[in-house]
Amino acid sequence: ALHHKYRALIRANFAEHNTFHRALKEAFEFFVNLPLPPVTASTKPTEPQGGRRRARQEEISVSELLSDHIDRRLRKAPAEMVPISPVLPENGSAESFLTPRRETELERKLVSIVDLFGYVNDKDVFGQFYLKHLAKRLILGRSNSVDAEQIVIGKLKQVCGNPFVSKFTGMIKDLMLARSLQNAFVQFVHAEKLSAAAAAADTAA
Repeated sequence: ALHHKYRALIRANFAEHNTFHRALKEAFEFFVNLPLPPVTASTKPTEPQGGRRRARQEEISVSELLSDHIDRRLRKAPAEMVPISPVLPENGSAESFLTPRRETELERKLVSIVDLFGYVNDKDVFGQFYLKHLAKRLILGRSNSVDAEQIVIGKLKQVCGNPFVSKFTGMIKDLMLARSLQNAFVQFVHAEKLSAAAAAADTAA
């Protein structure tokens, strides 16, 4: 919201002048990369029969926070957890059954988050966290939308180039191939059921 506010201010009042864009860039690069205070986390007691939990300090980076925030945005809400099954829903197509609902407001927020990523110095660290989060979303079927995933990857590509997102893109392509094969299988099973029902009706007649 803060970044959007000042971008709009420069656009409306300063005719997109490079001096103000440079000042905005330097300001965001400064405070986005400031070291964060350590996070206090509790650990399990080492004694076999109880004992108190011990508090320890964990270092956390802006790269990790951004990746975690994007992950939370891209994960499905409980209402959007569409089960993947070879049984085709009544009066529905396989494509609509296998594809989660899309949210354009979500995509706009994701673009704003990736804009902030452009100011982060430790982009490689972000890439490592994002790769783990993306793999977990895809493997567990928790991704909100493939379209939203591709929008984020596209924005990351604009900032860091194709080599940075090559692994992300490969994972999405593998997911699309798996969905295509599953879609074909669902249609095959549905056609087989219709064929078997028709054959049974002919035999009964």
